[in-house]
Amino acid sequence: MHAQRNHKISLFYIIGTFPVLSETFIKRELIELFRDKRLNIKIVYFRHGDNKIPIDPVFRSKLWYFRPGLTQLLKANAVEFFRKPFKYLDLLRLILFGRHRSFSTKFIDLGSLLVGATLAYEIRGLGIDQIHANFATWPTTIALVVSTLNGIPFTFTGHAHDLHYKQMLLREKISRAKTVVTCTQFNLDYLISLARPVDKKKIFCVHHGIEFTGLEKRKVSKNSPPLILSVGRLVPFKGFNYLIDSLGILKAKGGKFKAVIIGGGQEKENLSWQIERSGLNNDVELLGARPFAEVKNYFQSADVFVAPSVIAKDNSFDGIPNVLMEAMAFGAPIVSTNISGIPEAVTDGKNGLLVKSGDALALSKAIGTLLTNEGLRDKFRKAGYKRVGEMFDLQKNVERFKQAIFGGMLN
Repeated sequence: MHAQRNHKISLFYIIGTFPVLSETFIKRELIELFRDKRLNIKIVYFRHGDNKIPIDPVFRSKLWYFRPGLTQLLKANAVEFFRKPFKYLDLLRLILFGRHRSFSTKFIDLGSLLVGATLAYEIRGLGIDQIHANFATWPTTIALVVSTLNGIPFTFTGHAHDLHYKQMLLREKISRAKTVVTCTQFNLDYLISLARPVDKKKIFCVHHGIEFTGLEKRKVSKNSPPLILSVGRLVPFKGFNYLIDSLGILKAKGGKFKAVIIGGGQEKENLSWQIERSGLNNDVELLGARPFAEVKNYFQSADVFVAPSVIAKDNSFDGIPNVLMEAMAFGAPIVSTNISGIPEAVTDGKNGLLVKSGDALALSKAIGTLLTNEGLRDKFRKAGYKRVGEMFDLQKNVERFKQAIFGGMLN
């Protein structure tokens, strides 16, 4: 017979930057976690995100912006070194001689040691039961440091670039964490391949979740010309340059359309130049970043949604783009590529069309097929909505997440 807990579980939740428009999925998951009265959650973050993004009032009492000054860093690290010298030196050894992708990531992690030790000093005695970090790079290094110095178990979630591109002590973090969570089966298989046999069973796949509306709320599509929509940060691995090439091919073959790309980022100037060079100024519009309330209207009215993801030259790539789930939830027919975790959400020919990544001609053909086949669009709308309900329901997946990181603590 288990004794009942007489206090809430205190979870210290570490995020690198907050708020971030492209990380709306984290906000949704946190709000759902807040609803669990068994949890007391404090969120610490280290960088201010986009100050144009309104912060939901439910977050205000739970957020802690932590940016220690030099004096605070030096004092706390001296205290932590003399309090736990062997553990502090073990952390220093781990960072200096552990597996890093580059010297720059090792340098970042040395900073994470200083910040993590300062955070450990500041929160000691607060009765924290567990630490969770989002993204497997330096936020999880900070979690590992706090965990080691204060004796508090830590868990972390890995997504895409933080696992495959910016590797920072990934094997070591898997070994020392209580639990590891990732958002695709593709990532799960990869993490298991890195883990020691004894650690494989503590790695779980929990897909991101969304709250979705029914097809009855979809706007009746009366777009003339038809609307092609794509949403995402304007970065190389999103593949927007291939989308623009594909639209140029489609137009050259007589296709009529209006394409809207929503998102901001470093590639905006290059993409604008590509649109002009391709003679698509009147056909393709870069809207920049927009709040979800506005993006939702485009999801609801799109005739085709395209996620042209690729593996970039630096090996960065998507997991399952959250915009894919959102588009399917609002009944937009999908065209995407066959990389990473995308085939877990989109099955070619059943609830969307998948093409080889980086193939503008194949992408153009797939888009053209959907634009000219209303029956196929209707089929994919219904099947995509069903897939979202089966795999990406927010409440169900947050429950799975809690079971993964807390185990029997919530029983």
